[in-house]
Amino acid sequence: MNALLDSTVTVLEGLHLPPALVVVVVSALPVFEIRGGVLVGLLLFRLPPWHVLGLGILGNIITVTPLLFLIEPASKWLYGNRFADRILHWLFTRAKRHADQVNRWGPLGLVVFTSIPLPGNGAMTAALVAILLGMRKWRAVCALYAGIAVSGVVILLLTVGLRAVLQARLPHDCFGGLEVHLRDTAEEVLPALRDHLPSRGQDMGGAAR
Repeated sequence: MNALLDSTVTVLEGLHLPPALVVVVVSALPVFEIRGGVLVGLLLFRLPPWHVLGLGILGNIITVTPLLFLIEPASKWLYGNRFADRILHWLFTRAKRHADQVNRWGPLGLVVFTSIPLPGNGAMTAALVAILLGMRKWRAVCALYAGIAVSGVVILLLTVGLRAVLQARLPHDCFGGLEVHLRDTAEEVLPALRDHLPSRGQDMGGAAR
């Protein structure tokens, strides 16, 4: 499993959090969002798929909703703070790259952008794009929630399907080693997260300069 995701889960388990709450917390973290939460719930904790989906959606909207409504007043309140200005500049610079393509389709474009499981996409960036475009809050909320749900379903179906293929191809006498195969599968499913993390650090460094 991805080193950062694995370390995060280990820390959360060390706090004696139940598996369901670990999925919610992982899904709430901007670096993982619902995609990481679904993978943890399915591959690590073996929770029921639709249970995992609900927990992932809950975790993702817990953080994206305050971001959508509070970042503008917070940026005004923090105006003049050099560190805060750098953070906000970095965040909105990243979001601005995607604003044009989302603007062509309005709320539908925001749904699609949120739902595509690729590095740089996701609900957090989509919320910033909605702010940049001046999208009405209720429309942005509906689009973000729909995109989060679609993203979760896509990852869930891919993961469950891949696990079913593995089980079908494994010999009957190898079922005892299925856990090892599933963990190896997790390492193949998560490269996007691993590749995404350095790029964020590099972007932050560029903004600071």
